[in-house]
Amino acid sequence: MTTIEAPGLKASRQIAGLSHLSDGWRNGEGVAFDADYLAWLSESFSSMYPAHAPAPTVCPTTYGIISVEWSLADAEISLEIDPETRRGELVWADPRTQHSGEVLLDMAKSEGWTRLANYLAKVAGASE
Repeated sequence: MTTIEAPGLKASRQIAGLSHLSDGWRNGEGVAFDADYLAWLSESFSSMYPAHAPAPTVCPTTYGIISVEWSLADAEISLEIDPETRRGELVWADPRTQHSGEVLLDMAKSEGWTRLANYLAKVAGASE
């Protein structure tokens, strides 16, 4: 029997797994991630990210912020959440139409996660 892991739990595990990276983790560049930031972001994805939302790709950046990314049929989307303010910058681009944009989300509040889920559902629904 194959168990399918919820996208939020999968992202949560990937984020928690970055705790082993130390300064210089990428060819001498890259700062270690703040342990509180990783714990908060991991917990937030496991508890706040909707099970029906598309699975993200978790990408560590060399400047200490996690980038969470989605490649959907009609858009490339990324979300970087600041470790101190817990505000996320959601950036999107539609390669077919050349349209792009960005919006700030307060990921420390449930409304930020709801807005993220609604946006992803809107884009995913448009591509079906």
